Amino acid sequence: MKNLLPLLFLILTACGTQSVFYPTGTSEALVSFPANNKQIQLLNRINLRPTEVFNQDYYTPSLANGLNGALSGFRSEVYNRKYFTLNTSLNQFQEIGDGNFPKPLTPKQIQGAAGNADILVVLEMFDQVYRDDYRIEIRRQDLGNKTYKEVDFIVGKRTIIFKLGWKTYSAKTGTILDEKTYNEEYFYEAESLERVRATQLLNANFPKELGNLGSRLGADYASRISPTNHYTYRTIYTSGNKWLEKGAIDVRKENWNDAEQEWQRGIKQEVKRKKLAKLYHNLAILAERSGDLTQAKEYAKLAANQHPIGNKTQNAVGY
Repeated sequence: MKNLLPLLFLILTACGTQSVFYPTGTSEALVSFPANNKQIQLLNRINLRPTEVFNQDYYTPSLANGLNGALSGFRSEVYNRKYFTLNTSLNQFQEIGDGNFPKPLTPKQIQGAAGNADILVVLEMFDQVYRDDYRIEIRRQDLGNKTYKEVDFIVGKRTIIFKLGWKTYSAKTGTILDEKTYNEEYFYEAESLERVRATQLLNANFPKELGNLGSRLGADYASRISPTNHYTYRTIYTSGNKWLEKGAIDVRKENWNDAEQEWQRGIKQEVKRKKLAKLYHNLAILAERSGDLTQAKEYAKLAANQHPIGNKTQNAVGY
């Protein structure tokens, strides 16, 4: 596989080595966008109710953990997939989250919010309600001396009904590229000898449960629209002789051709077998990066013939 995407580097110099990574392919997402669309602007249109509201056995909390979790989960997943560049999040055109899509954005609003991004991803729908139910369960309590008694435990169950709605727009045309709604019902429990204590435990865990729920759904939407770039991570040798050192400097400048020339000079002049193995190792990684796996394996074999450290080279390139 030649002419891969531009090389990206992660330089972690330690013990005479340098870690590098380079792209090896891309997995497509469920939703496809034009190939040249690489920059996302994230917009939050949701404004939470200022106080908790009770309505027909359900409470609508004013906690922001679920909302923030959805936004941060989306951002984290996009970052992990290493395909899109994500701009700083914006909060504009907000309305109270009531489980419905608000008035549609106009093309002018979309283009204004997107700025220089290709794609505008908008969290437009949001709702969160919960209810608590209690039941009694009989447990055995150890009193010591092999004596037990039956005790009534209060088990509190908090059911959260969570709703998110996303829309993705073309920043240039303002047209909707994708729309997805999530309806999630989730519960967790807490128990105590007293009902008030069970409720306190439910309340204590509530922010975390909301945050985790929002984060999971935000990440799920990111995985729906974002392809994934895959990378191979390798280590090259950077010290031991002047050719290794000069080649490493060239790699940091993304001049792999110059690095190859240095390493080729090195194998013609170096006499110490361990250092030769390091030079062959670097040439093997370069060949693998270029897509020439046959040559990479040949260099790995030469590295192993020089010194036992070459066995690691063979393992790396799949000898």
